[in-house]
Formats: sequence, structure tokens, C-alpha cells
Amino acid sequence: QFFLDRDIPFCPRSAVNDVLGSITNTHISGEFHREVARVPERYFEEKPYLKGVLDSLRDSGKRLIFVSNSPFWYVDAGMNYVVGPGWRDQWDVVIASAGKPAFYTEDARPFREVDPATGKLMFKQVLKLEKGRVYTAGCLKELTKTINWKHP
Repeated sequence: QFFLDRDIPFCPRSAVNDVLGSITNTHISGEFHREVARVPERYFEEKPYLKGVLDSLRDSGKRLIFVSNSPFWYVDAGMNYVVGPGWRDQWDVVIASAGKPAFYTEDARPFREVDPATGKLMFKQVLKLEKGRVYTAGCLKELTKTINWKHP
């Protein structure tokens, strides 16, 4: 519409490629994530009632597992704003930088632990996923093993 309103000749395919390229570059560079984490109120709505929803699910016996492709520092900034401080306490497992779709399709990707204070990866074997800790990578097969989940 921009080009039509200004009577600018254009090729629709080129316009789409330019927009997709810009989005891809911004996303890959981390520029977008840094901006959103810097001013989350511009991009997110506070949803403090979600804490009650999560509590209700957990109180009914559900295991809550947070899996995101985004890096932990970004997830933490967004969730602190949306749900509130202590948001990780609502989840049995927190996984950032999961690498979906490989998280679901591969079966030999070990988990790594992330230091939430520094964002650095720890060099130790993860045999069990523990509440209050943050993990990265992994896969669904490892998840079911490390939380001792059995299909009914």
C-alpha cells in the first residue's frame, strides 16, 4: 500500500523479499531481542493473573514445562514484565534456546545448564532437570528421561 499511495513503481516480490530480509537480519542479529528486553512495556502487556492460572494448573497435579527458542536473558526480561518477578517458581522446568523444531525431532541432544545470573553455560552433565534451574538445548526424548516422565 505504501508504494501505491505514493505512486512509486515496485515489484511485489522484491518488496516481500526486502521485508523478510530485514526481519530475518534483525532477528538473527539479536537487535530485536535487545530492544524488547530494554523496554518490555512497549511490546508486552502485563498479565499478573497468569501466576494464578499457573498455580491452579500446578495445584491440580500438572507438571509445567516452559520451552522457548529465545535466549534466557530475553525470556527472563519478558516474563519478569508479563508475569512478575519470581516467574520461574511457577514452572517445574525452564528451557531456553531450545532449538525447536530439532528439540522435538532429534533424540540425542543433551541439556546444558545456564547460570541465570550470568547467562553462561555450565560445563557439567545434566542427568536430572530440577525446578529453579535453567536449561538450554536438549530434546523431547531427554526431557522425558530427565524428569522421569512415563506415558500413562
